[in-house]
Amino acid sequence: MEVDTSLATQSTRLEMILRDPAGKVVAFDANSAAHSWPIAAGADEPYQWAAILPTFGVDGVWTITASVYDEVSHRFQAMQTLPFNVPTATLAVPTLTGISPVSVTGGTAAAVTISGSNFVAGATSCTAGGVALTNINVVGSNTLTGNLSATLLPGTHDISCTTIAGTGALGAALTVTAPHIQASPNSRNFGAVNAETTQTFTLTNAGNQDLLITSLQLTGAGSAAFSISGDTCANITLGAAVGCTFDIVASATQLGVSSAVVEVAANSPYTPVLTIPLSARVVVDTDGDGVSDDIDNCPAVAKCLANRYG
Repeated sequence: MEVDTSLATQSTRLEMILRDPAGKVVAFDANSAAHSWPIAAGADEPYQWAAILPTFGVDGVWTITASVYDEVSHRFQAMQTLPFNVPTATLAVPTLTGISPVSVTGGTAAAVTISGSNFVAGATSCTAGGVALTNINVVGSNTLTGNLSATLLPGTHDISCTTIAGTGALGAALTVTAPHIQASPNSRNFGAVNAETTQTFTLTNAGNQDLLITSLQLTGAGSAAFSISGDTCANITLGAAVGCTFDIVASATQLGVSSAVVEVAANSPYTPVLTIPLSARVVVDTDGDGVSDDIDNCPAVAKCLANRYG
């Protein structure tokens, strides 16, 4: 680019801007030397600027615009845009070959190393069992590290890693070991009751290690309205996929709404204390007219309006 000057030496401001194929400014020259660049009459003034393109998504026509601003006359003396083409890159989908360790204990954010190829620093995400890894660090194109989610349940899981090029996966690559307790049902609203009502609950070991249940107890302000019976679960060890049962009885002696919780203590790393919410509304219908005493205008006399006016 040529710039004419009538002075022996003239101070100018040189601006260099890099734009991507969409016209977005990706980089500019922040070198202070370019902001006060002296040019001499009849002399060539070389200047060099290097900009680094992004790792991916670079294909298309890019431009570098160079402009010279005269700080004396306060106008642009010259401007030139140089286009250059970046050919479409062939981006390879990640390939996964292994994970280390291959077995981890559930309930912990275990650190793992995934090996393979075509990992991209700052632009690779991975999952295990469909749950995202955190703290991913691409050590090189063939190795990355990260942390599993502590919520990853027991079992054998696929792993996958994704970049802009696509997703690579490795099936049945990771085993998570732990006991895991589940309740069915996991809550119970008895609704309106006017006599003792029983609900049977089943506790199951949904994990792949022995589950030790140490205690069951009722807690909460309304716990007196419920009781545990037929308990086969306390102080028992359950193997994988094995269950036990207990009953909750809602009594009809405490009028009104009562709420409580069954607390089950076990060695599950996910739920050391499993809670099962309970609720019931105890009603009394002395006259048997289908209207509970707490909202019946004359609870002791059946069909009192008919008797009164009939």
